[in-house]
Amino acid sequence: MLAYEDLYITDVPVGLDSHVKRVIGCIENNSTKVCMIGIWGMGGSGKTTLAKTIYNRIYRTFIGKSFIENIKEVCGRSRRGHIRLQENLLHDVVKSRLKVGSVGTGRSVIENELSRKKLLIVVDDVNEFGQLENLCGNREWFGQGSVIIITTRDVHLLNRLKVNYVYKMDGMNEK
Repeated sequence: MLAYEDLYITDVPVGLDSHVKRVIGCIENNSTKVCMIGIWGMGGSGKTTLAKTIYNRIYRTFIGKSFIENIKEVCGRSRRGHIRLQENLLHDVVKSRLKVGSVGTGRSVIENELSRKKLLIVVDDVNEFGQLENLCGNREWFGQGSVIIITTRDVHLLNRLKVNYVYKMDGMNEK
């Protein structure tokens, strides 16, 4: 049985709905393939809140799901950070604790375990291309209809990964 649990977001997400609708519209336009969406903006602009809201609205239509937060922090704390992220992704989707001995092995396991599944994966606060490469570096790792959402402060990472759509979070205005 799949567990359906919404992620916690702020009680008053002011002005979020129009952003959510725009991003979900891009996802719907790419529903027959693996769709990679980048959410880019400065710190505190609402990237994670937007990603969580989108996740909460659409995750029920996917076979598996994973929301991996604070990637920059996890990778910065430990040399095994990339491996731990791969193990978290696999655990969220496969619902089993798979041990990964190396980053290369993790990439192979992700490809083998996830390739035929329609998944929703969010990778939050990415700051290095290697983090993307090791978690979602190849569209062929995922089944048709999968959606991968990436939040970052660095638009160059999204361009290098060749995401389908980059959504820019603008800073707050006076209203």
